[in-house]
Amino acid sequence: MHADWYLVQITADLRRHEPRNIGVVLNVGEQWILRFRGVDRSGKINGRLLRGIGVSKSTYQSWIEYFARKAHTGRWSEALSIPEKRPSNFSAIHGGTIMEVAGEPRFLADRLFSEMVTLPEKPIQAPLDLARHVLAEAQIEVHERILLPGRWDLDTPEVPIPFDFGLGEDHRVTLEALSPNPLAISHLRTRIDAVERVGKAPRIIAMLPLNRADRDLLDDLLRPVEQHAGILDLDASNAANELQAMVS
Repeated sequence: MHADWYLVQITADLRRHEPRNIGVVLNVGEQWILRFRGVDRSGKINGRLLRGIGVSKSTYQSWIEYFARKAHTGRWSEALSIPEKRPSNFSAIHGGTIMEVAGEPRFLADRLFSEMVTLPEKPIQAPLDLARHVLAEAQIEVHERILLPGRWDLDTPEVPIPFDFGLGEDHRVTLEALSPNPLAISHLRTRIDAVERVGKAPRIIAMLPLNRADRDLLDDLLRPVEQHAGILDLDASNAANELQAMVS
């Protein structure tokens, strides 16, 4: 099935004619997926991410609702014709057509958004958020907050051991996002040991933003888990491709 995608733009100063991409709208069949700067998946707007756009949060929200309404009611052509009707700071243009969509359309929308929309500099992301981003870019669907059976000691009862992500119904690959510090590494090793006490542990991938680690101490830092888990650098430019190779 083919897909059409559109850019939503804002031109803060109409005299200067300098549009800025603030959103992506993807149409695949009857499905419409919208991604906008500063808007999370629940539709809540983060005002801090709107700095530099040049409009108020309430104005921005009303336009986001306008584009969503036009997309979901079969009147998207009206959104495309905004500049023809009256000068406006907001507009939508056709970005392109993709002849064959592979995988879930929402992952395609995420990729187009990351490529086409320039975001303001963000605060440092938590490893869990970085991991979710890499998983989405790699188009890998996982279960979150999974539990594996384990024992903290040989003579203690079996208990559920928490991990961040599991791939497949049997969690044949388990993924954990963590900070590159000794305490987090030690805690992961403790949980791996607990799972191994009740049988063979699944394949485990430790996902860490290694740019935050002291490179001179990296080998010592990772040594407790490198024999028990694959290591993925969340900060690597090819992290998504690396992850795909690791789980295949």
